[in-house]
Amino acid sequence: EARRSLEKGILGEYFFATKPYGWNCQLQKIDEFAESAQNRFLFVYGKAEIGKTRFLYESAVRMSENGWRVLWGLTDSMSRSDAWMTGITGANKKVCLVVDAPKSSALVNAIYEQLSAVDKCLWKVIISCQQYEFNDWFRENSLRSDTACIELTSLDEATTKDYVSEFAKNFELRLPDNVTEGLLALTKGVPGWIALVLGYSHKNKTPLCLGERLLNVVSEKVRKAMEGWDSTVRERRLNVLRWACVWKTLVVDDGRDENALITFLRNELELQSEQVYDDLKSLVDIGLLVCWGRNRQIYTAEPTLVRQHVLSEWL
Repeated sequence: EARRSLEKGILGEYFFATKPYGWNCQLQKIDEFAESAQNRFLFVYGKAEIGKTRFLYESAVRMSENGWRVLWGLTDSMSRSDAWMTGITGANKKVCLVVDAPKSSALVNAIYEQLSAVDKCLWKVIISCQQYEFNDWFRENSLRSDTACIELTSLDEATTKDYVSEFAKNFELRLPDNVTEGLLALTKGVPGWIALVLGYSHKNKTPLCLGERLLNVVSEKVRKAMEGWDSTVRERRLNVLRWACVWKTLVVDDGRDENALITFLRNELELQSEQVYDDLKSLVDIGLLVCWGRNRQIYTAEPTLVRQHVLSEWL
């Protein structure tokens, strides 16, 4: 059921286009987590499109193979009701709850609090989140002794080459010899973006071109990512994204001390400071900006495809 749901996302049939790549060490940690008597919670974090949802799916499979009954949590339902608890307390066997991208730290807190009274031998929880969400969470809550974490990072050149080779074989794509180098430059080794680029070539039955035509990939991604917002919010956040692309990098200090760029955005777009910060985080959530850092949060438009598309459409 979870697999069918995941295949309905933006990657569609390309979500499971290949076996997992670049995660040997991380998946080994899932096996260790399954056997650990101490660790109850596991956070999987990384930037958008890095593959957190796919990794959670593979983790669920591994946990099942290790003898755990796996529940795929629906965050909207979990936020409205605590009925999900009966799936754990009423199971009478080891249960692993998998939660993909909870929309607020309140849900994470609720999971912590409600499971604290349950026999710890009977449950474990795996949660995925963005890099900045992980940093925010542990800025306020020190890493507990029962909590572990796994960071997902971009693919290196050799792994990208293997990934692209299998994708091309599975979908009968003809690719130029230098495709790996070009894809790395455009996508920064982010699997979701690589799949979008290769999937675009397959879906449109066109030879892979790493030139201007690929901006259509980003155009479709941007449209789908923003379609859940009303027109006013969408236009406002698109303007914030445009200026972020112009500047390449936007730094927000801890405590949100306002700098010149934030002041410019606030004045140029007639926004409150909190609106600017919220819009930046929303753009990170849909994968059009990347955020990292703790005391200083750094926002940038990645991969290169995003910046190229936004600026070409605007300027």
